[in-house]
This record gives sequence, structure tokens and C-alpha cells, in this order.
Amino acid sequence: MQEGADNDYQNKSIGSTLDIVLNAGQYAYETDGFDNPNYDMGATLLDANVADAADLAEEIGAQYDADTRTVTLTKPVTTDKQMVIADCEAFTLDLNGQTMTMTSTPGYALESFAEMTIRGGTLAAPNAQRGIYAHAPLTVENATLEAKDVAIAAFDDVTIQDSTLEMGEN
Repeated sequence: MQEGADNDYQNKSIGSTLDIVLNAGQYAYETDGFDNPNYDMGATLLDANVADAADLAEEIGAQYDADTRTVTLTKPVTTDKQMVIADCEAFTLDLNGQTMTMTSTPGYALESFAEMTIRGGTLAAPNAQRGIYAHAPLTVENATLEAKDVAIAAFDDVTIQDSTLEMGEN
């Protein structure tokens, strides 16, 4: 390429419109606090930021088995919070034939930085553009995932077995 090339190089174009889709995410924790770990200590968080599967179980009123790292619903659950699960050990969200409805309206309902398996019920996010935002491997087994636009947005491997993804018309 000529060193003097610029945006008008050889008076040519690509021939059509170039659309770019940028998918960006934000960590659920501070990584650049100007060498101050308490940089945003007083910041108000709208999400239910949970450290691990045990905290998730406590947040939604579910049972937790530490030996198998499994969160099990014992009844239908409705929450208006986004859930952000920070880096932790792999875990399972066993819906146990129940429905977990997440009514938050921002971009996603459940964001996980941990390897996660969701099984055996329905995870409904009727108002969220993305139901699950996975930054680590995600497995969905015998479950239904519902979201307004996209059931799963992933930055890692996704395995879907005997499951249904239901999305809006957008």
C-alpha cells in the first residue's frame, strides 16, 4: 500500500454500506481503579451482583448444594433485578421444573463470568434484550429460555441439548 494512502485512496469505495455490529461487555467488578481497590466503593449498583452460586441461591431464595455447586429452585421465582455472577467455580442452575422470571428491562437478565449449566425448567426474561450473557462456557439442558430479542449472547462455547429458545420478533 502506498504510504500516502488515506480514506480517499484511489477514489474507490467498497461498493455498498458497511454495517458494523459491536458487542461489548463490562466486568461486574472493578479492574482499573487507578491502583485504588476502593475507587468506586460508594457507587450505587442497580444489579444483584453475586459472587458465586451460593450468593445466587440466597438472592433468589433457592436451595444450594455446596458439594455439587447446584442452585435448585423449589418454587417459581420472579425478580426485577439483573443478575451478574462474578468469576467463580462452575455451577448448575437447576430450575427443577419451575419458572424463573426475570423482569428487568436493561440489556440482559443474567450475566455470568462462570461456567454454567441451566437445566430442567424455564428461564424467562420477557423485557430483556438478551436473556443470558455468557462470558464462559454455557450448557442448556432440557430447558426453555425466553427473551425479548436474543435468548443467549455468548463469548464462549454454548451447548444446547433438548431445549427451546424463544425470542421476540426483533
